[in-house]
Amino acid sequence: MSNLKETTPVLTCENVSRFYRKKEKLVKDDGTVTRTSIAKAVNGVSFDLAPGEILGVIGESGCGKSTLGRLIVRLEKTSGGNVLLQGNNVEDLIKKDRLGFRKQIQMVFQNPFDTFDPRYTVEKALVGTLKLHGIGSSTAERRDMVLEKLNASGLIPAKDFMKRFPHELSGGQLQRISILRSMLLSPKVLVADEPVSMLDISIRADIINLIYDTARAEGTAAVFISHDITTTRYIADRIAVMYLGRIVELGKADDIALDPMHPYTKALISNCSSIDPREKREIIKLEGEPPSPVNIPKGCHFAPRCPFVKPTCFEEEKELVEINGRLVRCGSAIC
Repeated sequence: MSNLKETTPVLTCENVSRFYRKKEKLVKDDGTVTRTSIAKAVNGVSFDLAPGEILGVIGESGCGKSTLGRLIVRLEKTSGGNVLLQGNNVEDLIKKDRLGFRKQIQMVFQNPFDTFDPRYTVEKALVGTLKLHGIGSSTAERRDMVLEKLNASGLIPAKDFMKRFPHELSGGQLQRISILRSMLLSPKVLVADEPVSMLDISIRADIINLIYDTARAEGTAAVFISHDITTTRYIADRIAVMYLGRIVELGKADDIALDPMHPYTKALISNCSSIDPREKREIIKLEGEPPSPVNIPKGCHFAPRCPFVKPTCFEEEKELVEINGRLVRCGSAIC
């Protein structure tokens, strides 16, 4: 949304992968039999983020975007590659100071009701978070900090919300509080995994604006994971499109939304709804479901579903190349 100045990345993913191994009999396309199957949920993802920058990650269900989010915050270990926070490997940071690392990288989940202890009031949950991380010199000071943030986010009167339990709040109200709980710690990185998909459409804009405004105000780099292209374009500076665990296109949000290059991105954009009923667009239909990450096809991973497929696509694996400041695996400018 805004032109961010070039600066040292706060978050770097270097060829990050996550493979799941399972012992089972699997017959591959070429007829060979293996006793161990490997699901490549995330396969060689690389990008970096500057302070205050928001990266949108989009794709179909099962493309690996949520797994990528969990790898960034280290809820899961990587099978390969590195996640760096201000140039430091997160594995080393966790070994040195786990609590300090958790303070620097926070995550907002899809369902806020699963992230709060139902026995705790809002006050106990938020004030307790500040106390755990040594923020504030007294309970009274921490309580004042929480009241200020609640008021600023539109949860008024804040004193009433402090007394409530999670079940006494709506999904939108609790998601606001979930975001505030994360931002109270002034993290370097925020990962938001489908934060508005369970909320009524009438309040989604408020939650999106809260994430955007707090990230910009705090200089927090954010990874916004979603299947909604319109919402992602609104909040993100750049967009990464994922398919079968890999990034197939990465560039500025407006460039991706208005002039997609990769056939998969084109199909996603063409099926995106518009608020203008007069707008005419050619809808690109994708046949079938994405291949299993256990048995990924040879050549271009998107070839079995691509409406522009060529015979060579089943033999040649596509690599990311840079075109006019954008990274893309396939497109009219390449093929």
